[in-house]
Amino acid sequence: MNTHEFVEFILFIGIFFTVASLLQVFVEKVKFPYTVALLILGFFVQYLSRVFHIPIHAELTPDFIFFFLLPILLFGAAMHIRLHQFKLQFKTIAFAATFGLLLSILIVGLGTTWLLGLPIEGAFLFGALISATDPIAVLAIFKTLGAPKRLSLLADGESMFNDATAVILFRILITIVSGATVFSSYTLVEGVEEFFYVFFGSIAAGLILGYGVSWLVSKINNYAVEMTLTIGAALIAFTGAEYFFHLSGVITSVIAGLVVGNMGRSRFSPSVAHFISELWEYLGYLAVSVVFFFATFSLDTTQFLYNPTRWMLAIGIVIVARSISTYLTYAISNVLPLFKDEPTVPLNWQHVLNWGGLRGVIPLVLVFSIPDSVWYKEDLTIFTFAVLLFSLFVNGLTIKYLLKFLGLNITKKEVQIAQIEKDIFRIEKAKNILASLPSGEFNITNLNEMDILLKNEEALYKKQLDSLVTVESLEKSLRLEFISLQREHLESLFWQGYVSENVMLEFDARLDLLEDALEYPEVYNKENFRSKSRITERELFRKQLSRVRRIMRRLPFIKRLLFNENQHLVTERFYLLKARIITSREVLKQIERLVPLFAKEEAVKVLKSLQEEHEIYIVDNTLEIKELRRKYGKWIDECQQKLLRKLIHPINPSFID
Repeated sequence: MNTHEFVEFILFIGIFFTVASLLQVFVEKVKFPYTVALLILGFFVQYLSRVFHIPIHAELTPDFIFFFLLPILLFGAAMHIRLHQFKLQFKTIAFAATFGLLLSILIVGLGTTWLLGLPIEGAFLFGALISATDPIAVLAIFKTLGAPKRLSLLADGESMFNDATAVILFRILITIVSGATVFSSYTLVEGVEEFFYVFFGSIAAGLILGYGVSWLVSKINNYAVEMTLTIGAALIAFTGAEYFFHLSGVITSVIAGLVVGNMGRSRFSPSVAHFISELWEYLGYLAVSVVFFFATFSLDTTQFLYNPTRWMLAIGIVIVARSISTYLTYAISNVLPLFKDEPTVPLNWQHVLNWGGLRGVIPLVLVFSIPDSVWYKEDLTIFTFAVLLFSLFVNGLTIKYLLKFLGLNITKKEVQIAQIEKDIFRIEKAKNILASLPSGEFNITNLNEMDILLKNEEALYKKQLDSLVTVESLEKSLRLEFISLQREHLESLFWQGYVSENVMLEFDARLDLLEDALEYPEVYNKENFRSKSRITERELFRKQLSRVRRIMRRLPFIKRLLFNENQHLVTERFYLLKARIITSREVLKQIERLVPLFAKEEAVKVLKSLQEEHEIYIVDNTLEIKELRRKYGKWIDECQQKLLRKLIHPINPSFID
């Protein structure tokens, strides 16, 4: 590329990003999928360049997609996943991503061989690359229409893990079809061995890298360095695993992203934590924009004019395979005893999961990576693009109507209640600003008009709130709101140095359980979390102390070491109790703000009930603190003295010593 072509390329990229940004604004207003709009834009720009003979020196190489854009997409998606939610349906998701995927590959492989005449190894290669799904567009629709969160969890989880499985199988098959290996029973055994090496080796590599980055982040307080570390981790995870260790870059990136997003989340600086999330959302947006635009911009559309029956049959085979694998997989998981501790997947959800299995970046990357020496690569490319375009244009544009038809698009009342509460608080803030304006600076008539406008708007929201409120929906909405409030103040305590990371993670894990019990009532029995959990936690703490004491009596030569462990358990328990009391007091303050918003007596009773619950919670934790002080007062005093010095002199750690 000479200087002139390079300058044209930079100009083209600048124009593309500008147009893509305006396109994003437009599709949000008209409720149209952004990825589909990008594909149309790619076709349109290609048409303009041909008609007006505009030379555009821009192309997306397979290596750039595979080693740069794909890691960004995978790592960013994994960082936003909360592992505690995946535990709710882990076995079901894993079964869909293994058995369901293998079944889909088998059906596509046999159907493609029988109907399209591809060799068996090429047919299974197509089955492996086309069975990987990409639910990004569907999840956005789920969120907009208010689909059940567990349905989104299933779609996201299946896609995340079947991508990894599909890529590993594709790698095994590509060595056969490229002529590097002759297929035999020995090859099959070697393939199975490679599968296990790649699968477990990639998990280990992702864990090591993820933990390493999380540890580094905890030692650094520089927002630029912390953000750069996450980007470096994404690229190292994929490229290092794929190119140097012959592992799965997909699995390594996903695992590293999961570790950084969950374990490392508490270690980012307070000012950086939110921006990290925004950064990866932005990087994902750029990557998706580039891949989907260039997918059609660089596509030779004339290929579809020759023998269209073949690619239409390919679409039909993939649709049938997806349907059979989806319905059969969940039919089995719904009845097998192995999955009895997880909720079943309703039939109407299976319809959505089947039709929502859109194809995205992974099939494009994989088909581009097939060596040119494979004589049927052109056929596989046409089939892949045909299925991709069909799934995005047909499935992607009709999934919202399927959700509405099945009645899965209703926004839950607790979500609406929480939003109206925010709107009322926003109006209250505006009223306070209005009241604090200097007298005489604004016309009194304008001030009165604004005051009346705000009061009318507030009255309208309160009326809407009363119409929505039922005891059950209000209680759920408030509990979720209070959990979020407690988590916010817990993180604040952690970053102030008031509680240790272990205390924060333990308390945060309990908040996760409480939240899951509300979001997924079919999984949890709520009563176990409202009344019995405090007793269980206290018993667990006492058991830990008793175990340490027993070991101390039996092994006196490590008495000093376990003595320190004993002291550590006591002090961490003390600060956990303190954190509970502080966060519950914040909840009580919020309840006082909420009471005037509700006119219905039932709503006020719900608030009073929650107020009483947190007051009892504070009393219980206060009593336990007194008990700890009575038994271990000296240890607690020493720990508080160190904490006080740390809070007063945070920059000079030597002062503490």
